[in-house]
Amino acid sequence: METVNDFENKLLKRREIEIVVESESNPGFKSSKEIIVKQFKVPEDTVIVKNVKSEFGRHDFVVDAMIYDSKEDLEKLEGKQVEKKEEAPAEEAKVEEKPVEEKVEEAKPEEKKEESKEEKVEEKPVEAAS
Repeated sequence: METVNDFENKLLKRREIEIVVESESNPGFKSSKEIIVKQFKVPEDTVIVKNVKSEFGRHDFVVDAMIYDSKEDLEKLEGKQVEKKEEAPAEEAKVEEKPVEEKVEEAKPEEKKEESKEEKVEEKPVEAAS
């Protein structure tokens, strides 16, 4: 891990850091946060990972993060965003479950429609022959 940029923003009471992490796969937000907590020896509840990016085919990931002086400072500036990020995974899990059930239910009416069309097609030639 290499620190590319480390800026102390006294007005917002935070450190704005940019690090490069070498990994075979995308480290993600959670593991990036763990790396920052270990490297900079700060409490986990004062760290916010803003972005994890890389170029295609590269094993170097650039992580943008903020380390706040205290949890209260973090909540003042990032409060709504932190709440949304924490709620989002639970909502995504619910959304993923519903479409699977709906697809199964939707498939059943289509099968019935196809069966009824086949029955109607078979009935018409019989009526025309008589």
